[in-house]
Amino acid sequence: MRIFILVIGFAYSLFFSACRQKEPQKAENITPPAARIATKYFEEHGHRRADDYFWVSDPKDSTVLNLLDAENAYTDKVLSHTLRLQNKLFDEIKNRQELQKSGLPIKRNGYWYYRRFEKNGAYPLVCRKKNTWTTDEEIVLNVPELAKKYNHFELADVQVSPDNGYIAYLVDTTGERRHLLFIKNLQTGSILSEIIPNTASEALEWSADSKSLYYVLVDETVRGNKVMRHNLGMPTASDKLIFEEKDNAFVLALKKSRSQRFIFIGAYSNSSYEFQYFDASKIDDAPKMIQKRQSNLIYDVNHFEGETFFIQNNQKAKNFKLSTAPLSNPSMSGWKDIVPHSDSSLMENFEVLKDYILIQDKAKGLNKIRILNRNDKSWQEIDLGDEAYVAEMSIADYDNFALDSIRYNYQSLSTPPSVFIYDLKSKTKTILQQADVNGYNISKYESKRIWIKSRDSVLIPLSIVYRKDLFLNDGSNPLVLYGYGSYGISVEPKFQSDLISLLDRGFVYCIAHVRGGQEMGRKWYEDGKLMKKKNSFNDYIDCAEYLVSQRFTSNDRLFGMGSSAGGMLVAASINMRPDLFKGVVVELPWTDVVSDMLNESLPLTTLEYGEWGNPKQKEAYEYMLSWSPYDNVKSSQYPAVLAFANLYDSQVPFYSPTKWVLKLRANNTSKNPILLQCNKAAQISSGTDRFEQNRVTAKQFAFMLNLLGRNE
Repeated sequence: MRIFILVIGFAYSLFFSACRQKEPQKAENITPPAARIATKYFEEHGHRRADDYFWVSDPKDSTVLNLLDAENAYTDKVLSHTLRLQNKLFDEIKNRQELQKSGLPIKRNGYWYYRRFEKNGAYPLVCRKKNTWTTDEEIVLNVPELAKKYNHFELADVQVSPDNGYIAYLVDTTGERRHLLFIKNLQTGSILSEIIPNTASEALEWSADSKSLYYVLVDETVRGNKVMRHNLGMPTASDKLIFEEKDNAFVLALKKSRSQRFIFIGAYSNSSYEFQYFDASKIDDAPKMIQKRQSNLIYDVNHFEGETFFIQNNQKAKNFKLSTAPLSNPSMSGWKDIVPHSDSSLMENFEVLKDYILIQDKAKGLNKIRILNRNDKSWQEIDLGDEAYVAEMSIADYDNFALDSIRYNYQSLSTPPSVFIYDLKSKTKTILQQADVNGYNISKYESKRIWIKSRDSVLIPLSIVYRKDLFLNDGSNPLVLYGYGSYGISVEPKFQSDLISLLDRGFVYCIAHVRGGQEMGRKWYEDGKLMKKKNSFNDYIDCAEYLVSQRFTSNDRLFGMGSSAGGMLVAASINMRPDLFKGVVVELPWTDVVSDMLNESLPLTTLEYGEWGNPKQKEAYEYMLSWSPYDNVKSSQYPAVLAFANLYDSQVPFYSPTKWVLKLRANNTSKNPILLQCNKAAQISSGTDRFEQNRVTAKQFAFMLNLLGRNE
């Protein structure tokens, strides 16, 4: 923000120990690119802040582009002797994927929709079958064909019209998160001429008569700020503005109620949500308010039947509760609680059926699925078991409100994804599908949850997986410690088939569920943001120290890993404790925190004052400055670093990891390589085709293995 008999196992351990004694190929004789220093000074709140590489921020400067080319060439040269290993790892990772794969179908408006891959296909086909699973397949979107003419192609939101005659879809073709909106006539197969640029993702909804399409435009900072209505067959210049969000701390999104009766306009900030709604069959009606925004009031709304809204909210309920409200009075004064707040579990999601209310909670970092019988008010809970797992509920048939079953996806770090159907009446479950992981034997691996005490005596959960016959618990196992810890995003211990390549080489993989996420409830998030942000870094370091002290690994075999805000977590942590890690791998790490948060023209800046603070305020500025990864690089023996950037990423600007790498290298007193890989064509983190990320992952794994002197 993955059993040999005793003699064979012993022989493998001896071989593994011998291999890891080899020294990695030295990189100090390969000269890194020269980057000029042109110091720019900033005067802020009585501080004089220096930035030696401010000039790197211009993506149109040929000198900057040449530097990025030189950095890529340097990284490739340093890792050139690992190419054979990279190719081997790539083949392993690819071969474990379900190369011909179809997801389970979901029914909407009389059609079963699903996505499937052709064998070795990089992109999915979006398909449907009418009424029953035995009818002929119709390909509604041939994504492999659509993607052919683009270097980057990322399919975002897809919405089929209520009359089943059109499909609207959003595509990012640059990696900048500015989407193109296309509309396809499913009867003729033709793409309509009205193509709309600069649209937000997850923001498409149809009117009830299928003649109008609602979407959200983004502004210069890629913030969704305008809800528009397009009438089919009309020029896009005549599209009508429905609502404009002028507060730059809020972003807009659209969703349709489960009943299909209403369209909701959601305005979201870090600590306040607001919803308006209108009838999908009355396109000329002005949106009506559910509940006006209030500081620290977060709620979500849906409609399933009759004259009642269901509202998940945190009014006097830190971990959320479920309430109802009549359509005639949907504001907070009309809310009536039906599922109460719990101090011990976080309400994550809910669904409503004719006879049941379904609640997905998180307690002690693990999912629970609870079911309330709406008739007799009795509760039941699905028995999920295991120490560390992920369970996510879903509905299969949205046409049937009287449904008496649900699906849930179950997986863990050692258990491939499995989809179950749960009968709400008989309380029995049946497996429908399990991912087929080529050559994987679940009995060889063990995953579990462990708890460590932080420096301020808070218990932090860690999810861990390893191969049982290769785990020695004597400090000799390499270990990857992954972390995120921001935005209230919980890092789930999901199965990652690519990790098998590391586990089969004796690695341990561990997720540190640090504060700033939401694994342990809303307070867990609040204790890792704003003026408590350092808790996230301290937790990550405390987890690393614990794993070393308990001999899961050792300092010279410990690797940090994170992406985006998780890359920020790792970058801040190695400033604080560079001695803890052998190396770190960070994708799109956000490191230039102070400068970016002072620049309101950047995407996310104003939206994230509630996450990091507003540096225009002295107290927030000084606290932010005390941990900002870029600003706190100092002369030190840093571990080896492999960082990834993307020239066109609109959320983590390419210069954030680039400047950080340059400053690290200039201040690094060790001989460890500091490497940067910048994708100048598209966004790395999401990948365009499903095999692109496999190449990146193979390079990351080879980088770590090489540091251990292993190239097999």
